[in-house]
Amino acid sequence: MNYILEKAKMSLRVIMTELERPLISLSVVSEHRNLDCARYDQCLDLAVKKNWKGFSCSRCPIFKAYLKERKKLEKEFRYQLQGGFYEEGFV
Repeated sequence: MNYILEKAKMSLRVIMTELERPLISLSVVSEHRNLDCARYDQCLDLAVKKNWKGFSCSRCPIFKAYLKERKKLEKEFRYQLQGGFYEEGFV
């Protein structure tokens, strides 16, 4: 993973936001959570203990760094698909 994300994981506090209802579709989940986050299980456990119907990571600095990195990777991938990049051995 990116250096920015690793740095964020080590030094920043996790901030969760309670939601009034559960996230019901996968597309909505990806807007609110990073299921691959090292702290995701801890946040999920905390939300269950607090009896929250749903939660969002949108205010968490780790999630913000993740979104920034994801946008960068998506941009690079689109460039590759448009023929701007070719690596021998891959079709």
